[in-house]
Amino acid sequence: MKVKDYGVVVGFSVNPEVVAVYDSSGGGEKLPLKEIRVDLSGSAADVAIAVNKLGQRSLLFGFKGPENGDAGALLKSAVHKAGVDFVPLEVLNSTSIAVLPVDEAHPLHVVGRKGDVCPEKIKSGLARMKNTLSKSIGAWRVATGLRCSEKEFAQSLFSEEGCIGNRVFSPNRAFCDLKEREGLFELIKKVDLLIMNRYEYAGCAVSTPAEIHRMGPAVLIVTEDAQGGFYSMNGSIRRFEAIHYPCERAYPTGAGDWFLGGLLSELIAKNIREVSELTEGALQECLLFAAKVAGKKVTIPGSSRGPSRSEI
Repeated sequence: MKVKDYGVVVGFSVNPEVVAVYDSSGGGEKLPLKEIRVDLSGSAADVAIAVNKLGQRSLLFGFKGPENGDAGALLKSAVHKAGVDFVPLEVLNSTSIAVLPVDEAHPLHVVGRKGDVCPEKIKSGLARMKNTLSKSIGAWRVATGLRCSEKEFAQSLFSEEGCIGNRVFSPNRAFCDLKEREGLFELIKKVDLLIMNRYEYAGCAVSTPAEIHRMGPAVLIVTEDAQGGFYSMNGSIRRFEAIHYPCERAYPTGAGDWFLGGLLSELIAKNIREVSELTEGALQECLLFAAKVAGKKVTIPGSSRGPSRSEI
């Protein structure tokens, strides 16, 4: 059996994203549409695309709904255009979708729908994922944008043979609510590197990063948008700065995903295949690269659109 080698195996949030760029400042009966496109997006898809564009190879697991319907057709088209190695897991009642109206005269907003996991489809989805993983190697296994109802898939991803020491978790903010906290902490115990934004970290309601480390993760990274963020590792807590590129308009949607994609791609570029091999100096270098990636991505509209390594 031929085994495929990937730098990153990532799941599970994917959706087609319809991006429409227009300008309402001129008024008129029909606003001028400057650009319209359909891209593959979602937290996991953004990370996988970023890893690929930054020079590494990724395998993407993604939740979807039944084939029928416009969202399913858009997803199929978006996957083909993205060119990622994609394994669909049909476990949702409907395919998730996002619409990104980019009005150059007003603040950015996103409209979307997330499909719900069908309990009766979990077993078949897990079986397909396990079968694919048996034929694949991934240095880093990543669950991002995860909701509590989807935790069985992350548990399986992190429990499969060959991923000890390289499990990365970035939860959905709803997973950090008080009512879901028990499930969140259960999953954190399986993780080596935990990356969260400031709101997700606040939702954990811990007093110090040491409480997170006692659950299992050796490295904690908390992002704070334009203020950069901090990391905690080996008893050391230090800040890192955001990188800002000059631009007329900022497009922050997807910046956190590209930060994670940049971090993972640089870890692989440095041949760091497990968290146990990571030094604080190497982590700081990887965070600097990730901040540059996120900073550059903010100048580009669309969640899944970002820079190549040569553009950093």
